[in-house]
Amino acid sequence: MKKDNGRAGRGGMSGPVISIYEILYEYFGPQGWWPVTAAGETKARYSGGPVTDDQRFEVAAGAVLTQNTSWTNASGILCGLTSTIVLALYNRGVKIA
Repeated sequence: MKKDNGRAGRGGMSGPVISIYEILYEYFGPQGWWPVTAAGETKARYSGGPVTDDQRFEVAAGAVLTQNTSWTNASGILCGLTSTIVLALYNRGVKIA
């Protein structure tokens, strides 16, 4: 198996699901399946997946927003978020309730 890259086994997780994940990740590698907004841009696009903390937050927020809605609607909301102070506050460690 590959050494831990921060994806599999994070948080001390183990078990059959993590083992399957590690096997699939080793075989297929990162898929870049989630669009992220590059620095200086306002619209998300497929670019190999999240690299920065902003992009990881964007993926997490997008995953929550797409529950019970369409990606089109969630994407529009994310575009709005990236152009507002919300992400700037998050970057400064401000908790947003």
